[in-house]
Order: sequence, then structure tokens, then C-alpha cells
Amino acid sequence: MIVTVPYQDHADQSAAAGAGSAVPRRSDPHYEFFADVQLEHIRRLSHFTPLECQMSWHRHSPPRLGSRYPGGIQLHMDDQYHRVAKSETGRTEAFSDGVLAIAVTLLVLDLHVPSLNALQEPLAVALAHEWPAYAAYVTSFLIIGIIWVNHHAVFELVGRVDRSVLFLNLLLLMSVVAIPFATALLSEYLLAGNGNARSAALVYSAVMLAMSFGFATLYSYVALHPVLLADGVDPGAVRGSMVRFSAVGIALYVMTLGIAVANAPACLVAHFVIAIYYCFQQIRPGSHAA
Repeated sequence: MIVTVPYQDHADQSAAAGAGSAVPRRSDPHYEFFADVQLEHIRRLSHFTPLECQMSWHRHSPPRLGSRYPGGIQLHMDDQYHRVAKSETGRTEAFSDGVLAIAVTLLVLDLHVPSLNALQEPLAVALAHEWPAYAAYVTSFLIIGIIWVNHHAVFELVGRVDRSVLFLNLLLLMSVVAIPFATALLSEYLLAGNGNARSAALVYSAVMLAMSFGFATLYSYVALHPVLLADGVDPGAVRGSMVRFSAVGIALYVMTLGIAVANAPACLVAHFVIAIYYCFQQIRPGSHAA
């Protein structure tokens, strides 16, 4: 593809461009400005858009930028630009939604119906004895639900993903799919003695801490790489939410490890309270001024 880009040197704005004259070299003080203007015109004049592909200029390649003509500078896009390994977020979000849906569904498998043949007491009493399973189910369902809501909120800020984002997202999902196991373990041993309740609560808190660390790493990576953000998102505001969204969560989940050692039921309550905290919007990205 060949695109003609209007251009005039700052040093010679009044002079008309002569046919076949040389374009600015790397020694030209206006070379970087030329590169930025060039890229902007490419995006405007070609069929490419920032969401369809990112145009990356080979600044380290030989300066074969084309020649200057009366209409502007003729650029050979096949030589000067390439598609970088960034894609839109649709497949990533779809995959994540599927994993989260399976994880939240698995929670219900730990809820058991009292056997009719083994029932030694009224059904209401038997169901009441299962309250640890119900409490763990509600807490973990809320946690995974909030993870899904906040995952959606994060990817609303993202316009494109790279390979690192994909792997960091997998790291988050790896911890999420362990939540049903940790929930079943805690519900079974929540009232047990001999330190078993403490061990179960520590495992539950460790899984949640791993989830929090994975989410914090994913969000921080996106916040620190503005090229991944969607158009109109303010990078400064996204970075400003890192402490509230990431660091606070990690600190709270570290605290639950100490609570787990002291009292397992209190640990479960602490996780419920943390989930309530994340029910409120902790990401306030703002937007560029028009």
C-alpha cells in the first residue's frame, strides 16, 4: 500500500516540496516530529484503525521513508509498518467468562440433600446443621461474582491485549478455579477441632490471596502499559486506581491469614466483608478531556 502524506519541514515551511527531494534523515532535528505526524496521517488516510491494528514504525530500520513529491511524501506502508502482536479483547473475555461460569457453578456441588433413609431428625434441623456449607457457598459465590464484575470493568478499559496480558489473565483464572475446592474444604472443616479448622481456613485464605495477587498483577500491567488502553481512557487515572484496587485487596487478604489462625468462622466472615468492599466501584479511570 502506498499513501501520500502532506509534509513540510519546520525549517522550510514556506518552500514548496521539490519532486524527488530527500526526506528528513535521522540527523534532522525534526525527524521525530516527522515520524509522529507520519503515523497520524497513516491512520487517517488508510483503512487501518487503532482498534483493528496498531501501526508500529521500524525506527531502527534504514531510513527508506520514500521521496518527497508536490503532493506530500509517498510512503510505502509495507516497508515501513507492520502489525504488532496485539489483538482485541473479545476472545479473552469470552474465555474468562466461561471459566468463571464453570467455577461459580461448581460451588453448588458442595450442597448436599440430607438422605431420607439416614434422617434421624426433622429435615429442618438437618438442614440447619449444614449452615457451614451454606455460609461458605454464599461467600464464595459472591467472591466469584465480584471477580466477574471487576474483570468486566478492567477489560472495559482495555482496547487490545498482548501475550503478557493473556498469561496474566490465565494466572488469575488458575486461582479462581481453585475456589470451589477451597470452599468445600472450609465448609467441611469449619467447626472441626485439632487444628483442622485452622488449616482449612488457611488454605481458603491462601487461595483468595493468590487470586488477589493475580488480579492485581493483571490490572497493574495494563495500567502501566497505556498502549493497551482503549481510546479515551485516561492512563493517569487508571494508574491512580492501582492502590485502591490492587494493593488494598492484597493487604486485606494477607490479614485473613492471621484471622484464619485465630478463628476459622471469623475468617469466613472477613472474606465476606472483603467481597462487600469490592462490590463498590474501586476503578475510577476517568477519560481524556475533549
